Amino acid sequence: MSGAPDSPRYHSLRGILGQLGWVGASQVLTAAARFLILVIVARTLSPSECGSFAFFVGCALVVGNLAELSLGRTLVRFVGVAHGEQNPALAKQFSVAVLQTKILLSVPILAIGLIAIGFARTSLNASLGLCALAVGLLTSFGPLVASVFQVQGRFRQYFLAYSIDAVRFAAILGLLILGRVTVRNLLFVYLVSPVVLALLWPAMGLKLGALIEATSVATYRHLWTFGKWIFLIPLQKGP
Repeated sequence: MSGAPDSPRYHSLRGILGQLGWVGASQVLTAAARFLILVIVARTLSPSECGSFAFFVGCALVVGNLAELSLGRTLVRFVGVAHGEQNPALAKQFSVAVLQTKILLSVPILAIGLIAIGFARTSLNASLGLCALAVGLLTSFGPLVASVFQVQGRFRQYFLAYSIDAVRFAAILGLLILGRVTVRNLLFVYLVSPVVLALLWPAMGLKLGALIEATSVATYRHLWTFGKWIFLIPLQKGP
């Protein structure tokens, strides 16, 4: 029977549900971690410190959305088409092209951010803006790496790559227990957490050598063709 536990249809349905479970769990965990972080911050910091932290988080989210540039969505969309055409080589080339494009796009965003920080009215705003710029750029690699694991069908690694906010919550919870929740320590947690997670990418199976692989011009042309409208999505997002 097609619905028997040993049938291909049963295993296919079980695999799909398992993949949806990892994706859904990552979204729920991210939302819960962000909410709990806000609760801890609101209950431990003064109103002025809360305002400084909110300014930092808002700027970091804007930078992260711009730096990510929906490349993850584009990757999932194009690689799905390439797999549908039974062309795994093209899918691999596109994954490499997206990773390389992400690094190249981070350079002008960094430059523009540094110029904008130069117009800050106070040293505090400049410091918070500089930290937000660094955090936004570093964190923006997480969703893209998660998308690489997604198109590879490695949803456990996808879940881990998307767990940056859970890592931050765990660290901030530790600060709360120690009674060391300050704006400076929070900024340190936000700066270090994406670096720590990035160090685990090779162990998850992400080959960093892909960043220097040669990619054809046609692949980059396909990237623009498939993603030119998707790229505009971050420009419409607020913090």
